[in-house]
Amino acid sequence: MSPELQLSQSQQEALEIFTQSESNVFLSGAAGSGKSFLISKYLRDKDTRKDFPVLASTGAAAVLVGGRTFHSFFGLGLMQGQAHEIIERSVSNRHVRYRLRKAKAIVIDEISMIPGPVLDIAEVICRRLLDENRSWGGLRIISIGDFAQLPPIARGQKFPPWAFLSSSWERACFHPIILDENMRSKADTFSHFLLQMREGTISDEVEEILNERYGPPFDFQGTQLFSKRMEAEDFNARKLAGLSENLVSIPTKYSGHENYIEALKKNAPISECLHIKIGAKVMIRINDPLLRYVNGSTGIVLAIKEDEITVGLGEQQRPFEFEKVAFSYLDGNGDVKATAQNFPLQLAWASTIHKAQGMTLDEVAVSLQGLWEPGQAYVAASRVRSLENLWIRDWSKKSIFCDPLVQRFYQEGCSYSFRESLGMDDTGMDF
Repeated sequence: MSPELQLSQSQQEALEIFTQSESNVFLSGAAGSGKSFLISKYLRDKDTRKDFPVLASTGAAAVLVGGRTFHSFFGLGLMQGQAHEIIERSVSNRHVRYRLRKAKAIVIDEISMIPGPVLDIAEVICRRLLDENRSWGGLRIISIGDFAQLPPIARGQKFPPWAFLSSSWERACFHPIILDENMRSKADTFSHFLLQMREGTISDEVEEILNERYGPPFDFQGTQLFSKRMEAEDFNARKLAGLSENLVSIPTKYSGHENYIEALKKNAPISECLHIKIGAKVMIRINDPLLRYVNGSTGIVLAIKEDEITVGLGEQQRPFEFEKVAFSYLDGNGDVKATAQNFPLQLAWASTIHKAQGMTLDEVAVSLQGLWEPGQAYVAASRVRSLENLWIRDWSKKSIFCDPLVQRFYQEGCSYSFRESLGMDDTGMDF
């Protein structure tokens, strides 16, 4: 029997609100507070294909959580044209109409990465197809996210288009639930350090810790985090080339519709071809039902066979055999349209900060200099369980910051009427 993780008090209270209330909910909390674990527990015995569809902000996140993208579910496509044109295309789509009428509630994962204008459009679609007079057409919305982490993409905009500034957020009257315990780390010093990093507060204590954790040491065996993808890929390639063992290349097997295969190639947590050697440092990209490892656990390749790869995990290099698994890409209806099959491994000497969001890594070294997004430094620092597993290559005060609006949003208790407190007028997205 698999072990059962115990809920913290705040998680238990949140679960009671989920199950005993019909209100719209915004579940938030710092990295490692157990948001994903709590949602998976709530959805354990529910039909996530029709009754409780799980929507992710990106294709990569959707593949990992076994859900579908926010855009595909609402029939938004590539968001071509004006808002009213996008809405008209969606409401005339019989599949979108069917999905919304079947749903009992919609679960939106990482809502913090969905732009406010996109959220507004989806809410109008719900009202047009379900009930014009009720927020989201009367559908219950369960949203999860941490606005202090990476922001939504702001194409052509000076500031991030935060979802909590949208009129649809205000109309939803979200009941805020903030998980206040770090389930990843129980150390008070590290938790307090991360809390200050999350808020963009560079106190004397934070400066002292950042300077103390200068590294990594010569014998560092963890993962290097970079802000740019090419830096991470080049680092992995150099480390792999430095191993004397024979190179083994294992192509990923794809099946399904060509367009969906292309989408899966961009979003699956595995590469199109796994280049690997005995001795390579790899990252596990799946969670173990028995809780022996998680998405983000790292180890060393001990053996490579045609049908399995043995990876040594932990300080004792405990061997685990990994077989090929299938990652699926779902359409808006939740139907599998393409699959990618390969070993759930990727090279792990290096990764990007963006890809690491949501992962728990064993040991990390990162440069906190030259970062350009709010929350980027916090995401990097919060990937590990303890301060002893975090190394800072260099840092600058300019790279450690939180968006002032996000700070104020959390200071005011994540109130659904936050935009009103800013004096923002209702944009009236009524098309």
